[in-house]
Amino acid sequence: MNMQNPAICLGVCLLTSAAFAATALLRLPPSGSDGLATEALQSAIDDTSAAGGGVVSVPPGTWVTGQLHLKSGVTLELQRGATLLGSTNIQDYVRSEPRCSLILAEGVRDVGLRGHGTLDGRGGSFSHDHLRPYLVRFSSCTNVACEDVSLRAGGAWTIFCLRCDGVVYRRLKIWSHVNYCNDGMDISSRNVLVEDCEIDSDDDGLALKTPEPDVVVENVEVRNCRIASSCNAIHLGTESWGTFRNVDIHDCRVLPPSACHRFDWRKTALGATEEMIGLAGITVMCVDGEVMENVRLRNLEMKGPTTPVFVRCDRRHPERPGVPSKMDGVLIENVRVEAASRVASSITGVPDLRPRNIVIRNFEVVAPGGGTMEDCALPVPECYGDQGPPTNLKFDHQALPAHGFYVRHTDGVRFENVRTKCRSGDERPAIVIDDADVTVADDSGLSSGANGLGKVLTLTAAKRHELEERLWNSYLHGAAYYRAATGFNGTKQPLVVVLGTTEKDRTYASMVIGQGKRRGISVLMPFGRTVDSVLESLSSVTNAEDARRVYLKGDGAMASLALELLAAAPERFFGASVVALEKDVSTDLKNVRCKAVDIVIAAGNARQAKAGFSAFNALASEKDRVSVDDIDETVRTGKIPERIRYRGPSDPDFPSPNRVLAFRRESARVRISATSNRDVAAFDPSFGWIMLQDATMK
Repeated sequence: MNMQNPAICLGVCLLTSAAFAATALLRLPPSGSDGLATEALQSAIDDTSAAGGGVVSVPPGTWVTGQLHLKSGVTLELQRGATLLGSTNIQDYVRSEPRCSLILAEGVRDVGLRGHGTLDGRGGSFSHDHLRPYLVRFSSCTNVACEDVSLRAGGAWTIFCLRCDGVVYRRLKIWSHVNYCNDGMDISSRNVLVEDCEIDSDDDGLALKTPEPDVVVENVEVRNCRIASSCNAIHLGTESWGTFRNVDIHDCRVLPPSACHRFDWRKTALGATEEMIGLAGITVMCVDGEVMENVRLRNLEMKGPTTPVFVRCDRRHPERPGVPSKMDGVLIENVRVEAASRVASSITGVPDLRPRNIVIRNFEVVAPGGGTMEDCALPVPECYGDQGPPTNLKFDHQALPAHGFYVRHTDGVRFENVRTKCRSGDERPAIVIDDADVTVADDSGLSSGANGLGKVLTLTAAKRHELEERLWNSYLHGAAYYRAATGFNGTKQPLVVVLGTTEKDRTYASMVIGQGKRRGISVLMPFGRTVDSVLESLSSVTNAEDARRVYLKGDGAMASLALELLAAAPERFFGASVVALEKDVSTDLKNVRCKAVDIVIAAGNARQAKAGFSAFNALASEKDRVSVDDIDETVRTGKIPERIRYRGPSDPDFPSPNRVLAFRRESARVRISATSNRDVAAFDPSFGWIMLQDATMK
């Protein structure tokens, strides 16, 4: 046997080189049994590495193993018909940062996997917690080669290379739709070649990440791959702390996933009707403080993502000293996409962090269409510094003002030979420019919006005002405006009754309607300010058999009207958000029996604070009422005393994170919240209210 390249065969017995044959005879459990093969496999790996390196070859059959540590010079070979199953007992894994792995290599060189067998992590057996194992992880390794193996069902990410130098993945077949964070291939290394691989994953398909500031992803080429993902197919950034440089992804196909364990974008992506679709085809992000330069994505065919392209710069965290974040030089060319929703592509930064030199060339998108004037006119939230995972749906699930590309806070964006087509009518222009330096070299392939706004629209102040006027005029017909919608995340088509819908309230009304549209919530706007007018409008769209939950949303002076409605017809409303009471409570609330009432003090003065607490006490059980001393202390300091604070989740029956409320106290059927001594952004879509800037109680 060649001592420089020893072959180790595993079957009923395991033999090392002739020199070790007398002492290294190891017997494996029978194929297909539940006995662990970990010790025999690990001994073979250790002995082979100690002998100078070689191949540990697993013959046809099925074995269960716990965590295996690859050592320098060792390639683990799974012959055709060989299957290694990951143990489903977490005690058979050794924890290492950031989490344990079925196959782990750390700080070694010349290692890898090969063969036509299967590595199956059985990741669906693990609960959704931080202990779930990766399937394969290479950390700080040199010269990694993985070829031909089928990688299935990891507990978390499937194959991950971190801080490695010299990585080759060829003809890997990846399938993972069994648990959370089922990424297909995660790359945080340099000098990487990926070719002829098939990826089918529940979370991101191909993900390039820099999880620490010292991680550099550079000289990465991905070619001739098939990528299917229920989330982002091609994903650059997040985590994104380090440097991305010289990335070339080309001649790949993006397809719908074969399964969906976690996501159903029909519930959140407007216009999506198919179950097996992905989130975004191409996602490029610089949001944690990294530097991204010279990225190319070319010769791509994509079918089924909700959004073709999502490019984003932001600051989720403070910048590293002396290393300003930047995205400079992204080329996306020769791409054809069949999109699965009307959530448009976007290229956006924030006012002080703007992506630069983004080129979209020879790009064709076929979208479902169906965009409306509301999509075009509703303001797009900045979402500056949003701590959540940035996705193409981050803008409160808006479809965005364009049917092709929405571009904001960018410099040097260039569109060359971009073609857009909508399968049904769409009122939005192809490209909308908002505070951006954009060049459209040729608009001949762009479709015009059906609303007369043309192919390319630049949002000036005058144009914004025109769009707002047109939107509001479209609402004003008859005694009420009503938009029916489908359910969202398990809700049964709830109905929001928006109070205060006069001319002066139109911004509030438009935003609630937009939120309802995005969230799958029916919205009713009665054009009146009396109890009778609201109930009459409600009766026009509901009846006694209507089982929908009906919410009242009122702000400012409408808070008292909301309380009057609750007292007059408690059986009609599931709950109410009563915001910033304008006057002392004079309504008799003894008949109010709603399941939940929210009283929110958001526009700060002492009178409104006292009125809010008065309403809370009128609705709360006796033991939960707020004392006069507590009210006085809140008014005096602008803060709810610690002894009566309640920090709870958002309304579980109204699915949206409660992002802006500072304090909350809860009784049997009423909750009170207050914002004080803080600058609150303009709008919280959780319950549909406007918060005033610099909200303080004086």
